[in-house]
Amino acid sequence: MQSQFGDGKLYLPHSGHLTIKALHKLCQHVDPWKVQLFQEEAKVLLLSGVQLPFWHDWRLSDPAIFLTPDVLHILHKKFFNHILKWCKEAIRADELDARFHSQHKHVGTRHFSQGVTHVVQMTSQEHQEIQRTIVPTIVDIVNANFIHTVCVLIDFIYQAQSPTFTPTSIAAMDASLQEFHRFKGSITLAEACRGASGPIDHFQIPKLKLLTSFSRAIPNLSAIIQYTADVSKHMLITHCKTPFERTSHQRTTFTQQIIHLLDQEDTAHQFDLYSFLCSTNSSLNNLIVNEFDKVVNMDPAFAWITHVAPEDLSCFKGPRPVCNHFLKGLLSDDSVAAFHITVSSDLADKTPTFLTQHYVLPDFSQQLCSFIERVDRVGSHFQNCLLRVWFKFCLQLRSSLHPLLVMPSQQVQAYPPSDTHCLGNCDVILLRTQSDNIIAQVQMIFGLSMRGTRLPPALAQPFIYVQPFKIVTQPWDDHAVFMYCVKRQFVTDPDGMRVRAGMILHLIDVTHAIELIPVYGGRANHAITSAMCLELYDTFYLNNFSDKEWYHMLHTDSP
Repeated sequence: MQSQFGDGKLYLPHSGHLTIKALHKLCQHVDPWKVQLFQEEAKVLLLSGVQLPFWHDWRLSDPAIFLTPDVLHILHKKFFNHILKWCKEAIRADELDARFHSQHKHVGTRHFSQGVTHVVQMTSQEHQEIQRTIVPTIVDIVNANFIHTVCVLIDFIYQAQSPTFTPTSIAAMDASLQEFHRFKGSITLAEACRGASGPIDHFQIPKLKLLTSFSRAIPNLSAIIQYTADVSKHMLITHCKTPFERTSHQRTTFTQQIIHLLDQEDTAHQFDLYSFLCSTNSSLNNLIVNEFDKVVNMDPAFAWITHVAPEDLSCFKGPRPVCNHFLKGLLSDDSVAAFHITVSSDLADKTPTFLTQHYVLPDFSQQLCSFIERVDRVGSHFQNCLLRVWFKFCLQLRSSLHPLLVMPSQQVQAYPPSDTHCLGNCDVILLRTQSDNIIAQVQMIFGLSMRGTRLPPALAQPFIYVQPFKIVTQPWDDHAVFMYCVKRQFVTDPDGMRVRAGMILHLIDVTHAIELIPVYGGRANHAITSAMCLELYDTFYLNNFSDKEWYHMLHTDSP
C-alpha cells in the first residue's frame, strides 16, 4: 500500500504462493483473455495483472527471496533523486557549490570543480563521490536534526554495502534506518521534500520502503553488494552503447551487428595474444606467478605478460593488476601497511636550508637536527648531510574486512609551493607512534643522501615532516555529524610569532590516508579554492565516509 511506504515498518513478505493463490482465485471469475478487465480487477487485489508469472513453475523458489534489493537503484539512485535534492532545497545553490568546489583534491577521487547543483544526470560512481562528503559539507547551514537525518541514511547506505555481515552489523543497519524515521520530520519542517506543486509532507517513496527489505534479504542471500546492477549497467555501455556507434544504426539488425562486432574483437584479442606468445619464444604454458597470489581483479593473460614481458603490457587492453607493494616495498613495523617511493627522488642533494626556504617551513632545519640526535645519538656529523626529496608516496593496506585481500594503493601528495598551488599541495594522514595516534598534514617526504659515508640503519630510511592537528571534539559530542573535529596545532617561535607546529617522523609510521573537510561556518569563503582549502582553514571534520574501508575500520574500533 502506498500509505505504508514511509512508515518504516517491516511487513510480512509477499511470498510466491500467496500471489499464485490470489491469481487462481481471480481467474475463477474473470477470464484472463479479457485483458483490460483482468488487469483492472488485478489492480484491485494489488497484483501486476500478469496471469502466469515467469517463476510460477519454479519448484522450491520464492520471489520474496530471489528478487534481491538492488544497490544501484535503491541506494545510489535514491540518494541522487531524494537525499541530494533535499540538501539542494534546504541550502542555497551557490553556497553548496562553493563548498564542494573548495574541497581538497585527492588523487583517485572525483572533485566537483563546478559544484553539484547544476547536474541533471550522474553515474553511480558520481553518486558515491557526493555521498562521501555530503554530511560535513552541509554542517552549519541546516539544523542539527536535518544533518543527523542525512547522516544516518548515508550510514545505512555504507552499512548495506558491506561485503560481510554479522547479526550485530545487521542490527546496526536496521538501527540507522529506524533513526532516520525518528528524525525525518526535520526534512518536512525545512520544506526540503518538494514536488511539482510545492512542499510534500509525507515520505511515500517506494525506494524508501524497499530499504526495509535489506535486513531480511541479507541472511537469505548473504552480501547484497554482489548482486548490484552496476556490473550489468557497465556492460550495457561497453557491449551495447559503444559498439552501436560502429553499426549501421538499423533497429532490425542491431543485435546481429553487435554480436558480430564483439566476436571480431574477441578473435582479434586471441590472435594478438597468440602472436605475442610466439614472438617471445617462451613456453605457452600460463605459469602461476606467486606475485599475484593475493591480488584480485587480475586477468590471467595480463599476469603472464607482466611476468615475461612487462614492457609490452601496454599493447593489450584489459583490467590492470593491483600492484602488490607488500612484496617489494617498505613495510610498517606490524606489516599491515606497505609503502612505495620511486628509486629516483624528485629533488636530489639539497641542503636543509634550501628545503626550508623552498617549502616555506621555518623550523625544518631545527627539527631535522633534533630528530637526528634523537634517532642516532652518535650521528651528529650527519646533520649537515644533503637530502633527497619525493613529492609523493604510495600507501597500500590490506582490507579490514578481508585481511588477505590487498587493496589498491593510495597516493599521498606533498608538493612544495608552485604556480598552481601557491601554498603547496599536501595531503593528510593518520600516524601511529609509540605513544599516540596523530592526525597530520604531510609537508615533505625526504631521506638523507646515500652518497658519501654509509648511513646507519636508523637514518637510512625515508622520513616525513608533518604539521599535526589536535582533536577538539569527539564523535559522540555531536550527535548530528558524529565525526572527530580537529584543529591545527600552533606554537610560539623564538621571535614570539604564532606558527604551525611541526615534527619529523618515520614514513612507516603512517597508517592511513585520510580526508579533512573544513568547518565552513554559516557561510563558506567563496574565494577559497581546492588548492588553498587545507592551508587557509584551521578547523576540520575528519570524514568518516572518505572510503568504505575507512568507514568500517572506524565503526569496528569505535566504543
